[in-house]
Amino acid sequence: MNAEGDAGELRGGGGRVRYLWAWAFPALAALAALWLLWKNWTSQGPEIVISFQQAPGIVAGRTPLLYRGFPCGEVTGVRLAENLSRVEVSVRLKAFAAGLAREGTEFWIEQPIISLQETAGLEALIQGNSLRARAGYGPPQQRFVGLESPPLESVEEAALFITLKSEDVNLLERGAPAYRRGVQVG
Repeated sequence: MNAEGDAGELRGGGGRVRYLWAWAFPALAALAALWLLWKNWTSQGPEIVISFQQAPGIVAGRTPLLYRGFPCGEVTGVRLAENLSRVEVSVRLKAFAAGLAREGTEFWIEQPIISLQETAGLEALIQGNSLRARAGYGPPQQRFVGLESPPLESVEEAALFITLKSEDVNLLERGAPAYRRGVQVG
């Protein structure tokens, strides 16, 4: 071979190397996208359905499910039941919160309450309504009936509940304090 032929081969080989480098960045981007998809897929838990009489302020893709104030899932869909009697809210739990998909778990809609006796849920005025949960301990379950109002105590601590009956109850509201001989007992 002559010197010109050798030079042509060297230039041709270098072009191939440059051509391969051009595909390195799209290949890295594709690998990063696949890694993010895999990471997202492995972080998802089961999807559950919670039915409510009504679901004010619940929006798919925006409303979180909170357990002890920590985001554990997100609303993925809101629809009316086939017989139009209830609203069904689909929630995708995160993998670490899969334990909430158990019989006995209670769900409710946290919304602002402002009255003479009680002020609660004020963060919902700024952030919007959210779903809240109190964990159950039964077998796994996918469908739940949500509470129509928040429980008096939202944590799983043991409590004694007493029902009082009276002929005349003035200005007594849910969550009002109970006193015994001047000392608040509940």
